[in-house]
Amino acid sequence: MIIHNLDSTPRVSIVIVTWNSLKHILRCLDCLSKQTYKLYEVIVVDNDSRDGTVEYVKRNYPQIKVVQNEENVGFAKANNQGIRLAQGEFILLLNPDVFPEPSFIEELMRVLSQRGSYGSAGGKLLLYENGKESSTIDSTGLFLKKNFRSSDRGNLKEDQGQYNQEEDVFAICGAAVLFRREALEKVSISEEYLDEDFFAYYEDLDIGWRMQLIGYKCVYTPKAKAYHVRGGSGLGAKFFQKDLDTQRLTLRNRYLMLIKNLSLSNLLFFSPYFFLTELTVMFYICIRSPRLLRVYLDVTKNLAKSWKKRSFIQSSRIKDSRYIRYWIKRAP
Repeated sequence: MIIHNLDSTPRVSIVIVTWNSLKHILRCLDCLSKQTYKLYEVIVVDNDSRDGTVEYVKRNYPQIKVVQNEENVGFAKANNQGIRLAQGEFILLLNPDVFPEPSFIEELMRVLSQRGSYGSAGGKLLLYENGKESSTIDSTGLFLKKNFRSSDRGNLKEDQGQYNQEEDVFAICGAAVLFRREALEKVSISEEYLDEDFFAYYEDLDIGWRMQLIGYKCVYTPKAKAYHVRGGSGLGAKFFQKDLDTQRLTLRNRYLMLIKNLSLSNLLFFSPYFFLTELTVMFYICIRSPRLLRVYLDVTKNLAKSWKKRSFIQSSRIKDSRYIRYWIKRAP
């Protein structure tokens, strides 16, 4: 059983988005039941699972709030549904295939609750491979590279203690990230926290970038450790190995993110890196996957909406281009 503090308003609200997640959520919820930090609630938002996920949760964890969508509305929108229902001052977005160690929430709360100027916190994610915990890193923080693609720091490297320092990072992988509720409210656009136009992919880097622009920092602590079944993200080498729909969403959302957040001065400053990547992607599309050309039509269709969001973001920002440039230069 998941043990809850008797306070009427849980301090932490854990939002788990599921989609045919029965295989993993059993272990995820078991890990939550062993957390040393007890002041929390769990909200499961299900995207029309057909594998018995909802039935299992309702039967074994009746205290968990369950939202059932009649279709797969996407990772971003489903998380927003959970956030709107959340009662906590802090919101933990947790994938069902992430298995946190017992002190995970306690350590994240320790670093974030003591830092009023910080909007989010994350820990060390290691890969869960072949049914067991590994020492291979999944993510120790998200960064924006010079070609404006996402980079999970340390991804696929052996954990040898090289990221054992508590420090600021640009953003946190969306698989397991703790947000301050106040920061989420300030960064929301038309009552959206994560950008629902993204559906999935790049929404974590996007919200992290927006938080940086309005003055909220992000902290990483290696003491909060969890294991993640999947590994890798963004427009890296694995992009070319992904299925067509994943490639399309990854490409499209990267462009939408840049339209909303990137300043003209930083586009010009890093233009050689950016356009070299674009040439590589275009070559791949033309030679190997011409169906991906529809990405540019998708971006055009979303341009007006994204530009409207850009107007809000840029009018709300308090950090200049030099500040973001500092973070881009720090990307691994």
